[in-house]
Amino acid sequence: MRDILPLLIPIIGVSIPLVVVAGRFVVQPITSAVLKLAEAQAAAKNAAPLEQRLAYTEERLARLEKTLGTLVEEQTFTRELLSSRTGGAALSGEPR
Repeated sequence: MRDILPLLIPIIGVSIPLVVVAGRFVVQPITSAVLKLAEAQAAAKNAAPLEQRLAYTEERLARLEKTLGTLVEEQTFTRELLSSRTGGAALSGEPR
């Protein structure tokens, strides 16, 4: 045992820094991948409310388009009705 001890001390002294350096190169890509995964999940969580807001805005725009179409139809109907009653005087701005 006494013969091996002088050999073990330098071997251990060299192998520990080698293990630490090798471990750093092995652990760094793993931690990088875990961080990227966490960032992607956070981005997905942040994107969900934005998608909901976009869907709500699209729905609201569709309702506004429908309402605008209805108003245009009503205005056209009213014009035609007034035109038929007054013989076109209401559209041209002439007094009755």
